[in-house]
Amino acid sequence: MAEKFLDSHRRHSICTTEGTEFDFLNPDPEIITLNSIAEGLSKASRYAGQTPGVFYSVAEHSVLCSYRVSEQNALQALMHDAAEAYTGDFANPLKRLIHDQTDILKVIDDRITRAIFQKFGIEPSSDTDAICEEVHEADTYVFFQERNQLMPAAPWWDNYGGGDFNYPQIRCHEWRMAKYIFIKRFNELFYGTQVSKVSG
Repeated sequence: MAEKFLDSHRRHSICTTEGTEFDFLNPDPEIITLNSIAEGLSKASRYAGQTPGVFYSVAEHSVLCSYRVSEQNALQALMHDAAEAYTGDFANPLKRLIHDQTDILKVIDDRITRAIFQKFGIEPSSDTDAICEEVHEADTYVFFQERNQLMPAAPWWDNYGGGDFNYPQIRCHEWRMAKYIFIKRFNELFYGTQVSKVSG
C-alpha cells in the first residue's frame, strides 16, 4: 500500500475537474477542456491571494486583458495565463527566482500554453514565445490597474508607475461568477455569440 502511495505521488500529472489525467510534461490537447480551464483559473488567486479583503482571480484578470488588445489577439489574451489552470499561479518575484535557477517552469508553462492554443486554434506568436507582444503589453497594463486599485500602497510599487484613474473599477468576482464571465467571453470570441455553448 505504501509503495502504491509513493508511486502515485511521483507522477508528473494531476487529475482535472473532469477526472482526466493531465500530464505536465506531455500535455494532451485532446483532454484539455474549456470547463477545466475556466474552473482552474476562476479559483486561482492573483498576487498569491494577498489582495486585502477581496478574492481576485486569474480568470477575471484574463478577461480584462482580452478587452485591452485588438480583436485578432483577444482570444490569445484571454488564454495567455490558461496554463495556470493546471499549474496554479506563481507570484512573479517567485517565478523570477525559479527562472534564475532552472528553465523547468518556463518549459512546462510553454508546453501547456501551446497545447491549449492547439486545442482552440490559437496561433502561437513565435517558436520562442507563444504570447505576442500586444498581449504582453496588455498584461502589464492591467497589472498596473490591479496594483493601483487592489493592493496596499508600498514604496516598491512606485517603480511601476501609476494606474489609469479612468480605468473602470475592478469587480473582484467570486469564483463562480469569474468562471461564468470567462466562459461567456470565450463564447463571444470563439463562436461570435454570447449564447452559452457546450464547454468541452
